[in-house]
Amino acid sequence: MKPFKALRNRFLHYHLVHVGKCGGETIIKILSRKRLKYTTYHSGTADRDIHDAIVRQGTRDVFLIPLRDPCSRFISAFEWDLYSKVLTRPEKKAQNGAWQRIFNMFRTANDVAEALSDTDPKRREMAELALHASKLHMQMDLGWYLPPALARRLPPDRTHLLRTQHLDTDLPAFLEALGLRSSGPVPWTKSDYKRFIPPARLTSALSGLARENLARAKSDTMETLDILQQVIAPA
Repeated sequence: MKPFKALRNRFLHYHLVHVGKCGGETIIKILSRKRLKYTTYHSGTADRDIHDAIVRQGTRDVFLIPLRDPCSRFISAFEWDLYSKVLTRPEKKAQNGAWQRIFNMFRTANDVAEALSDTDPKRREMAELALHASKLHMQMDLGWYLPPALARRLPPDRTHLLRTQHLDTDLPAFLEALGLRSSGPVPWTKSDYKRFIPPARLTSALSGLARENLARAKSDTMETLDILQQVIAPA
């Protein structure tokens, strides 16, 4: 990655592909703190919006892609969805009936991933719904935002990869490449919600079956991850 001169920072437009549960809020805090011009793409129409931004890109457009192990991210996605859509509404059902059915049927992230190959068609179909048509964080992963064909259109010299598990080093390196200094520790956010989730509904790691099922079901994500890691070095 070639460093950008500090004098150019104010003229660059940073596009953050805010894949949920990958440290996006932390990255946003850094961008805001440094007063950089940026746009975030998160849920809703973000898949179409980032597509348009990449297709219409100019030389002042810089893309920021947070990366996380897909299995670890899936666990966090399930648990965040459970917490934010169900557990924060103890007196009511989830706003979306499908969400309520998903979390009634599956107790943990591992349950969902294993059910992708279940012999019970109802469990299998509900797991497929969660991953492909629920509009939950479980669906909106890296491959949802950046399908492989779109990932190939990213400019290697204007794309930064920020690894979730290494933001403490990747974010300062990103700022250094811009000629900026890192000020203080990385401001992590949303790290305490899991304490509100019953222990029986938490997953420490996916089983072998769950990992295999997830890799098959999320083949676009796996391919995009390979493309990014082969073509673009971390920040």
